[in-house]
Amino acid sequence: MKKQDLESLPEVPVTVTINTVFSVIHYGLARHFAEEAAKGRPPGVPQMGLPAASAIHAATALEAFIFEQYQFAGGAGAEMRALVDELQDSRGLTLEAKWLLLPRLRGHALFDKSREPFDSFRLLVILRNAIVHSASKSLKHAQFPMRALKGLAAKFSYEEEPRASWDTNVLTPACARWACNTAVAMVDEYFRISGRPQTYEYRWQGFPQEQRP
Repeated sequence: MKKQDLESLPEVPVTVTINTVFSVIHYGLARHFAEEAAKGRPPGVPQMGLPAASAIHAATALEAFIFEQYQFAGGAGAEMRALVDELQDSRGLTLEAKWLLLPRLRGHALFDKSREPFDSFRLLVILRNAIVHSASKSLKHAQFPMRALKGLAAKFSYEEEPRASWDTNVLTPACARWACNTAVAMVDEYFRISGRPQTYEYRWQGFPQEQRP
């Protein structure tokens, strides 16, 4: 075809759909920051910087993951699509509620809110919110901005220095590993109760569990 022939062709609008799995990207960042935190604090980075970044990305990975699953569920019929659209547009539904609701809508078994991994997931979301939406009010040394964060002591080991801030105490390499393992466990549990193959398995690898006395 000659150049003038190409130039005479009418313009045709093209729609490009990009199906990026952002949950995988966020989890990859969470794991990277956890691995870097284990190597020690790099120059110019606060002590809690890498663990905080890991926890934030681990929680964000789970938020992205459940939205991806809602999108996949949207192809399951008109009624399901309508429910999914309504849920995705809802600003009043918490992240925990979205994780609890989707298996029920799809007729799967439900998460047990009182057991792992959902209990750790709930704490991870609270921790992420405490980091990102840090309160402006002054806190006493080692005082938590939210009482629920005291439950982190049961999830991983950290030394509570009375004169240090809560985030300095909590945001450690152990916290980063726990955050990553929580993300992996939630994805594994979702696929287990749904009875579907684990399509993310090769990208969601956790860390060895902490051996506690």
